[in-house]
Amino acid sequence: MKYKCPLIWLFLALFMMPAFFSGEGIAEEKKVDSLSESIEEALANNWALKAKKEKIGQAIYEKNRARAELLPKLSMSYGYTRFGKPRVTEFSVPGLGDMSMKVATQDNYQWKGTVTQPLFTGFALLSSFELAKLGIDQSKTELELEKLDLVLNVKEAYFGILEADKAVEVAKKAVESLESHVQVSRSFYKVGMIPVNDLLKSEVELANARQELVNAGNASRLARSAFNTILAKPVHATVAIEDILVFVPERGVFQGRGDALLKLN
Repeated sequence: MKYKCPLIWLFLALFMMPAFFSGEGIAEEKKVDSLSESIEEALANNWALKAKKEKIGQAIYEKNRARAELLPKLSMSYGYTRFGKPRVTEFSVPGLGDMSMKVATQDNYQWKGTVTQPLFTGFALLSSFELAKLGIDQSKTELELEKLDLVLNVKEAYFGILEADKAVEVAKKAVESLESHVQVSRSFYKVGMIPVNDLLKSEVELANARQELVNAGNASRLARSAFNTILAKPVHATVAIEDILVFVPERGVFQGRGDALLKLN
């Protein structure tokens, strides 16, 4: 019985060793994505953008096919015929008598080659080739437009998250303020300084503020889901972005001169 405890500890140590060396169970620092990193990830993973890139390859294939129609075409055919017996033709020659000649063997092989070159088709082939080249340019233009639209969508979703988070912060502060207001109102009501209607009014305002906090939280989650969709990530993936909504006052030239004049006076 005295050996059971060390064996248990040894078993637990061996069980936890892989997790310890692999880093499992250690809290990882949450990665914060910047706007530029989000745009790069969207450009690399967005499925709509990949589809536009594939359309360029399709347009190039159509151009090559149209160009191939202008070139000569070589076709080959092969045939084999076997007769039951060799074919013999009999004929007579004056002075020589009846004669026979073998005109075909039992095994007959055929091999044909044909070269076809279109000379004039009413400019149909040339027009198809030029249209195919224009299709490549159109596909490339659509790809660039898709990139611009994607960057715009990423920026809108990014700032949408920041705006939603700010709304959550404002709603939390409003709830905290109204909770303090309700506590003060209850104290005033207990000592008879305010009527019950004022207390009920403050409680209703607190309930509305809590509802607004719930709505703000839902809007924040929806904004993150839309952001993950644009970046081709799982909808419920954790999103942590860099807060760039920082107000930095800019000092103009005239404002600086005005401050200098005030200091001189």
